[in-house]
Amino acid sequence: MESDLDEPVNVGTLAKTLGVSVDTMRRAFRQQAGVTPKELAAALRLRKFKNLLREGQSITDALYATGYGSASRVYERSDAHLE
Repeated sequence: MESDLDEPVNVGTLAKTLGVSVDTMRRAFRQQAGVTPKELAAALRLRKFKNLLREGQSITDALYATGYGSASRVYERSDAHLE
């Protein structure tokens, strides 16, 4: 599944393909997954960032490999999760 994250899925496009509204799509997703699509994407991105650090990549390389624009973006969203 993570390898598929290189090409993000747009919720609007998915909703249109399924013939439902974006709001309906988000509600159904949250009901099934327990999180919103945006929350899931953020959690998967953080997991990938942490894995790259564990593999020995520098913080800077891991930041850019996971799509963060700066270190402050990682720290503001994940301070409690970087263990």
